[in-house]
Amino acid sequence: MAVYKLIRLRRRPAGMTPDIFHATWLAEALATVDSIAGLLGYVQNHCLAGGYRAREPLFDGYAEEYYASADARTARASPDGDDVLLPVEVTVIRDGPQPPDAIKSIELIRRRPDLRHGDFDRYWRDCHGPLACAIPFLRYEQNHLTAAARDPAIAFHGAAITWFGSTAEMRTVAGSEAYRRTRADEANFLDGTSPVLLTTAHKLR
Repeated sequence: MAVYKLIRLRRRPAGMTPDIFHATWLAEALATVDSIAGLLGYVQNHCLAGGYRAREPLFDGYAEEYYASADARTARASPDGDDVLLPVEVTVIRDGPQPPDAIKSIELIRRRPDLRHGDFDRYWRDCHGPLACAIPFLRYEQNHLTAAARDPAIAFHGAAITWFGSTAEMRTVAGSEAYRRTRADEANFLDGTSPVLLTTAHKLR
């Protein structure tokens, strides 16, 4: 059965602490998730507390919403406050476990402007994806912006999501040759530096 995914990126209101924001957002979702038409799955991902030490993250978290139809996703993908919404098609590059205590890294990417959308998607999936699989993460999936959502107003053209057992594992990986080669290849299809959010997941459905 086809599943239609929507990524919802969210920032906390000015003056609200990250802890209160995350608790409030989670409570709101728990109260409403069962009433959303066509919703099959919902995962809310909160930025780690350590992510606030050096600088303010671009977003405080993101939700992954899975719908039974494109129409159900479209109904929820209309502008809603300051949320950034990315309707995406998922390609699992490395299937693997998704432990509830895993660290999830989401990297928000932009297409290099001289590449056509189709060429960008193919390179990311068929060339960069296999190269990145030399990195020992638990799971790796690419979330490609749907063709219908390609618009200059959309801030990002996709999201790479990877799962690690711990932040210590991530630090070890960042010093590896496989990681260096993967990062070097990004210049072949990405535009600039990609914001990264390190998160923990809360699966509600």
